[in-house]
Amino acid sequence: MNSRPASASTTRPCALRARGHDAIETRVTRSYQRFVEKGEFTFRARTDAVRLDGLVRFHWDTVTVGDGEVVGGGLELLALDS
Repeated sequence: MNSRPASASTTRPCALRARGHDAIETRVTRSYQRFVEKGEFTFRARTDAVRLDGLVRFHWDTVTVGDGEVVGGGLELLALDS
């Protein structure tokens, strides 16, 4: 059985934009409701965060709660206000 989340893709990247605190909070809430709330998955930050001036880049993994298997992940690029 493949436990990969429905939105996880190994063939093409997905670019989503969120501008402002409200939009980011909405995205986080939706991701929580879709993946974490049911108890199947959790998100884990990698240790590669880098800040350059007003940009922050980091990767994250989607992992199964049961055995910690990495079943997805992504890259975030944040542009910070001054």
